[in-house]
Amino acid sequence: MRLIVTREMEPVPGWDTIVAPCVAFEPLPVTALPGRKLLLVSSPRSVDVAVEHAQGREVHALAPATSNALEERGVTVTRAVHGGVAELLDGVEPAEAVLLTSDLGVHHAARWPDLHAVATHRTTCPDSLAPEALAALEGEFAVLFASPSAVANFERLAHGAISRAQRVLCHGRSTIVAARRLGALAPEAFNLESLHAS
Repeated sequence: MRLIVTREMEPVPGWDTIVAPCVAFEPLPVTALPGRKLLLVSSPRSVDVAVEHAQGREVHALAPATSNALEERGVTVTRAVHGGVAELLDGVEPAEAVLLTSDLGVHHAARWPDLHAVATHRTTCPDSLAPEALAALEGEFAVLFASPSAVANFERLAHGAISRAQRVLCHGRSTIVAARRLGALAPEAFNLESLHAS
């Protein structure tokens, strides 16, 4: 069975991997942040902004890519969590936090009205799915999603394919919810770090 990975990453050990990114990114300018004590960082694409605004704040980040990127830039990460924004907010008082995320992440963060979410980058959908991934859709395949936007874009690029996948692997609760909404019968939670360790 082929595994279609919808983000840039190394091949997954034990799988016949097809890397077919379903999200493109464009940086957005961020000049100031409110003076809240917690800085929550949900994406490696938010690291530049986090580095500029981390001083005097407690920094929480998603692991491993975002937390590692922050540590490499000299920012101490107080709490690194696996999953998505929902997991990042577990045990956090939203009124004390600023979330650095994508434009879509800001939209999804509206369910926490006291949280101040800032878009550091815009997500867009590529024009097409990689030809090798399109060919894989004709047989048995699994698909790996790391974000709700990857789920939505994959559905745009390969309408109905999510419901035909033999396995749907999702990173974070919000990604599982997005996959269910678009037809995944039994999406499975996974963690990027443990996936590479297997």
